[in-house]
Amino acid sequence: MKKIAVLLSLVAFVFAFSSCGGPKADAKNLIKKQEAFVKMQEKAADDGKIDDAEIDKIVKAFKETMKESEEIMKKYEEDEEASKELSTEIEALTENMEDEYGAVEEKLAECEGYDKLQEKMFEALFSDMEEGEEGEE
Repeated sequence: MKKIAVLLSLVAFVFAFSSCGGPKADAKNLIKKQEAFVKMQEKAADDGKIDDAEIDKIVKAFKETMKESEEIMKKYEEDEEASKELSTEIEALTENMEDEYGAVEEKLAECEGYDKLQEKMFEALFSDMEEGEEGEE
């Protein structure tokens, strides 16, 4: 369960550094996407099972989110003021979302297939990190 919390936190953090249209607009867009991602996971957990199709859908959305977030991070990496503004806006927008994330996380952890979801998300995370490292060489 804590691993999913770490992933959700990572996604929130990465969202904090992503975007298009200025830091505040980007923050709002990212939070909308994060909320959609969480709702997708919540829907998948509704029946107490996470099947392979749901896992693939969640992992695909996770990978897309991470890629987009990376692009946005690059957008603000050399503008410290805009990066700070983005982070501040993200914090303000997510202030009351922790309880929702926690509830979804608990719901997922109780599902059959949760271990496989967790494994696939970590594989996606680490494969994306390795691809990023290869591109830097």
